[in-house]
Amino acid sequence: YLGGTTTPNSRIGNIKEGIHLPIVTYPLSDAASNNLGLPNEGNEINVYRAKEFLKLRTFPFGWSLMASPDDLDQEIKLENLVKGMQLFEEADVDFLEENKSCPNTGEGKPDYKTMFTEMRYVGDHFLKKRSIKNRERVVPVIVKLSNDILVNDVPMILDVVFEAGYDGVNFGNTSVNYQEMRSRIHPQERTLFDYFTHTFKGGVSG
Repeated sequence: YLGGTTTPNSRIGNIKEGIHLPIVTYPLSDAASNNLGLPNEGNEINVYRAKEFLKLRTFPFGWSLMASPDDLDQEIKLENLVKGMQLFEEADVDFLEENKSCPNTGEGKPDYKTMFTEMRYVGDHFLKKRSIKNRERVVPVIVKLSNDILVNDVPMILDVVFEAGYDGVNFGNTSVNYQEMRSRIHPQERTLFDYFTHTFKGGVSG
């Protein structure tokens, strides 16, 4: 089970064209579009929820976190992300995921230089400081990357991922490559797809 994605602060999510949390499904295509924008009640409340779930777990239980798009100062943004990871680590989750690929937060696509700087910060301030404590192993952390990343860029990215100390990667999240995604949408649902992606933007899954 993977909870989240959660951020250090609470977020109500996106409101577009007067609609809160716009989402639509394409049943014939086994796909969907959404522009939710990380609605959640913040790390502290979600850590409490995680602890309650963990009392009953009979399967691996992890949580997904992301630096808050609302923190404009980069140093504060990354400090708060690491604090959140520490909270969930102390809650004894089985694994963590750092989400670096949400297309619906208004930040735009991060450039590789910024993304690599952030990964190395997490590596120096959390990943390389993990301790076994009362666990049989340190909590594994995977990083969630966009499935719009070019295949030729993957080796370069993985070099930084593992240099920083992450344990794995997750490709990927929803896609904003509408032209390619449209070809995979059933012809009967393309009008709806075109309307949503034009009006609400957001990411495509499925």
